Amino acid sequence: MSDEKDENKIAKLAEKKKTKAIMKIMEKANSTVVIDALGALAQISDEDAINCIASYLDSTDGLVKVAAAKAAMSIDSEYLKTQVRRVCNSEKDENLHKQLLATLNT
Repeated sequence: MSDEKDENKIAKLAEKKKTKAIMKIMEKANSTVVIDALGALAQISDEDAINCIASYLDSTDGLVKVAAAKAAMSIDSEYLKTQVRRVCNSEKDENLHKQLLATLNT
């Protein structure tokens, strides 16, 4: 499936709050689609969405990691805030650390 089709499908699934369907798309998606899906999961904010976002905080892809941090910080969850702090404090890449720190301070 193309990125645009995936992104459109994710938007429709987010409207219907279909967390598990979005997570299934994320399994086979490239980073652009994953980043879009993280935003959709942040809008849904159910337990599965929160756990999925938390798992992407440990991504090896810096763009995905920062997107997961932004999604996490948009949800009023102490658990996610703690996870973002953990990732920020352990990040060795200086540029990523700065981006994560900026996300924490917004």
